[in-house]
Amino acid sequence: MKIRYLPAIALFLGASATLLSHPHLNKMVKATLPSKVEASIKYYTVPANMEHVKRVQVGDFIPSRAVLSLSGDTPAGSTTLKAGDYTIGAVRNAGDWTLALYPGKPARGMAPDKSKVISLDSSFSDSEGTAHHVSYDLAPGHGKLEGKTTLIWHFGNLYLAGALQ
Repeated sequence: MKIRYLPAIALFLGASATLLSHPHLNKMVKATLPSKVEASIKYYTVPANMEHVKRVQVGDFIPSRAVLSLSGDTPAGSTTLKAGDYTIGAVRNAGDWTLALYPGKPARGMAPDKSKVISLDSSFSDSEGTAHHVSYDLAPGHGKLEGKTTLIWHFGNLYLAGALQ
């Protein structure tokens, strides 16, 4: 009878060791934008899975689990982002990526409505170092985004910055 429980115990101990040895963190980044709008990013750290990135097709919008919250309307290039929550994601292009936002949260397992995706004026680099776990930030831009407030998504060797203001 005791042998019946052995596989369940082994599975429990193996899963526990894996979870304890690799913690994930709930994180929040907050900033007051120059327009006095409060912006925050809530996300959960996950390992950079570059094998998943390789399977993304050109033109696909890939939502993350990170959410950008804005307390008021804010300009983003030629559009205005309304106060509220946006899922942070990226669109794969032929040779780079574009940082993009999706109003609200797309339903899990469902393809987001591409007509609702808001592409940000973006800067892409694959030479900003490696983020072994996903990282987001709000920071002043540099290079072509100099003088703008940017949303940053660093994942593996992919570094994306998108202009918010």
